[in-house]
Amino acid sequence: MRLRVPLENLVVFLARDRRYVTAEFVPKQDTQVRGLLAMREDVLREFDEKSFKRAFGRLFDTGERALAVGSSRTLYWM
Repeated sequence: MRLRVPLENLVVFLARDRRYVTAEFVPKQDTQVRGLLAMREDVLREFDEKSFKRAFGRLFDTGERALAVGSSRTLYWM
């Protein structure tokens, strides 16, 4: 059984009892993501950093971020 939780639902869940969260945005171009998507259907067709920030920005201030060295990943402290 695969559990697919929409990002918006995850954000609401985290905001219920968390004042701060750290989240990592991993773009689809990441080698690990490409490997995972090679084995199954891409259900996140419209997932990008803009939609990630929009989803978290509804309930968190997404002002601080740090780029992971040697990677296309971004860490957000919200």
